[in-house]
Amino acid sequence: MQRVGYGVDMLRFTDDRPLVLGGVEIPSDRGLDGPGQGDVLVRAIIDAYLGACAYCDPGPAPVGPEDELSAIEALERVSERATKMRSTLINLDSTLLIRRPRVTRYVDKMRSNIANALNCDPMQISIKERSPEGIGPAGRGESVEARVVLLVDLDGDR
Repeated sequence: MQRVGYGVDMLRFTDDRPLVLGGVEIPSDRGLDGPGQGDVLVRAIIDAYLGACAYCDPGPAPVGPEDELSAIEALERVSERATKMRSTLINLDSTLLIRRPRVTRYVDKMRSNIANALNCDPMQISIKERSPEGIGPAGRGESVEARVVLLVDLDGDR
């Protein structure tokens, strides 16, 4: 059986952190305020993957405010759970809504990090960057938003 998952996350910028997206530290004078290094992309992937697997009770939050895990490490844990459920990622498509900095040059490294965490080929991962043209918090440069849709194949009963 195939299932679709959808995840979204948005965090505001703060001056006291590095900017991390897809497990890649991106040169910037500010980062995102949130758990898991504030990595909105990976946090949205986690939500989408858990949703696709109908894994509504993930136990302790994989990326909590006091958790020392990076977002990529949390994604690895979610992937391990999904594998135990005999879930196979078919593809993942994501969009980052970000005004600045531009992140396109870091997309290949993000895809590689995410593919490694999910034990899949980077060609199964798509990451796009869009500027919201002044609309909403992301368009005003106040935040970054990530939207993710993914398709998994669930083999057998959970």
